[in-house]
Amino acid sequence: MASSSSAGLKDSNNASVAEENIESAVGKKRTMSDTKSSMSSRTKKRKCGTASVEKEVHDEVDKFKARINTEALRIIHKVFPDKIHMMHELYKRFRAEQFKYTQSTTVTFLEMPSNEHVELLYVRLKNEILEMVDSLNLLRLWLRLKVPKHQTGNNFRTEVLAEVLSMLGSGRLSGLSVLEVVAKYFLRRAKYVSDAKKYPRSEDMARMVTDLDEKQYICLIQGAMGLRNTFMLLADKFKKNFSHILDSGASNARNAKAMVF
Repeated sequence: MASSSSAGLKDSNNASVAEENIESAVGKKRTMSDTKSSMSSRTKKRKCGTASVEKEVHDEVDKFKARINTEALRIIHKVFPDKIHMMHELYKRFRAEQFKYTQSTTVTFLEMPSNEHVELLYVRLKNEILEMVDSLNLLRLWLRLKVPKHQTGNNFRTEVLAEVLSMLGSGRLSGLSVLEVVAKYFLRRAKYVSDAKKYPRSEDMARMVTDLDEKQYICLIQGAMGLRNTFMLLADKFKKNFSHILDSGASNARNAKAMVF
């Protein structure tokens, strides 16, 4: 009887231990499940937040591209023709007046002011050059945004874009070079004026200033012609290859003969 009760007690203890182990295991599984569920929820929220931010960024980029595209088309179809006509008229007017002034600088031994004719033409060209540089920078950005991925079938369109980008870069540098030349002219003229005042009885020193002014006036007239030619060449290039520039798809090899240089 004693052994029988002892065995029953052991079985009861073993059963309670087993139940405790089972409850412990179930509790751990629940904890792990809750932890995984919480982590999954946070991950989903984080992904949703990241996706929302990315969408906002993409929307802003698309809006910016749309503004650039609208402004670029306005420059090509409206600004370029207007500038060609304006610079042609400016070149003709100043070219006709080139030989009107037998002496472009009033020379006195007491005072040698800035050349009014050079100043007038320089101020006009400076404004045109700065506007041109801004327009060409925007067109360069517009074309770079249109450069396709490097893949088979679109090599020709990439060549067209590269050619136009090169012309835009050259036009920009040619305009800035005019401003650089004028800056050197002012520096050189200041030195000549200083020497002329140092030797007031030397007419040759004063003549150097006059000749320098007349030379710079002619250079600025040529600069006006250069700006006109730059606008004209760019407008012609865009007109001849406009369909290839706007084409967003891959161009095939058969289009290669269509580009006009």
